[in-house]
Amino acid sequence: MMLGWRWLVGFNIALVVAQSENATAAVRFLWPPVGHMEPSSRLLVRFDVPSSDGYIAFSGTKINGVLRAHPDTIALDNMEPGSHVVVAQVHDEQHAPLGPPSVLRVERVVSRAEADAQRRHSAKPRVWLTALPSVAASRPTQRTLCFVGSNGQFDGQRQLWLHVIQGLARHPSVTYAFHMFRLEDPSTRFDPFADIGVQITYAPMQVSLEEAAAYQLTPNSTMEAIVNYVLGGGSDVPAHIPRLWATYLHTFAPCQGGILVLANSRDHGDRLLTVVAKHVGARGVLFDLSSIFPVPNTVDALIGPSTYTLYHASVTNAITARHRHVIPPGIDASVFAPSSKRQTTPSDCLVRWGH
Repeated sequence: MMLGWRWLVGFNIALVVAQSENATAAVRFLWPPVGHMEPSSRLLVRFDVPSSDGYIAFSGTKINGVLRAHPDTIALDNMEPGSHVVVAQVHDEQHAPLGPPSVLRVERVVSRAEADAQRRHSAKPRVWLTALPSVAASRPTQRTLCFVGSNGQFDGQRQLWLHVIQGLARHPSVTYAFHMFRLEDPSTRFDPFADIGVQITYAPMQVSLEEAAAYQLTPNSTMEAIVNYVLGGGSDVPAHIPRLWATYLHTFAPCQGGILVLANSRDHGDRLLTVVAKHVGARGVLFDLSSIFPVPNTVDALIGPSTYTLYHASVTNAITARHRHVIPPGIDASVFAPSSKRQTTPSDCLVRWGH
């Protein structure tokens, strides 16, 4: 049994539907429409499905809430700002798919009321990340950055990391070495990080089926137990705890002297990796707020894509950090600005008609 170090916060639910002989049934989402941006934390999703003697299986990623199922409606509650995905697929009575999955993407945006409240809460002076010449001159000319992530869905966080690595690889005065750690079985799936030359290490954290059953193990409870074992110094623990801890130390040994970069997983895996970094001699831990509501942790540097994220109450109450910085995603805002020059001559427009 493999204990993945990351759990996608999501949901799984099945709805019984009426009888039909349609062997290629597919769910059709009626609301919200494509491109919808929802300012509320609660969204009603309406759908239509051909009647079938079976189930509708729903799955989702990055949704932290409760589903209430109805014949043609589900409610997504407590949605946090960000991108959310709902996948629906019709299954027969034996839970075999009857048709292709249907995908709904929802953008939960911050409402004006939320933004105003957060702005009042986080009235902090802006700190510009500009190094003094003497500091820049004393920087090491070689650095190692260690990232931790799965080779699953290529989401926004992974895209940002990929662009960061590509940019740092062109740094004029510092040579960076990049190492990606995947605490999972090796995969044949295309890996965009390996494609640009990043060193990849696969290290599945495994326990036996007997151990999992005897101790009712979950990934989160196991990682919490390892942290308690290391920090508490207890010796009366199940055999799998020190064994997994030794595996972590061996896996992350190449990060000695480097910087460990974590994205918020909202579980005890973040605490465990922070402890691992300290024990292998990493220079520091950089915690990247890919979402809010982290577990309590102490890191060297905390970065967020916005002031809203960095100073959200769930973050300030949970994370202790020596440095906190807002680093917006690399968006050139000037492309959205109106042109400074008025267009005096009409531009040509070519319209083609055809079949």
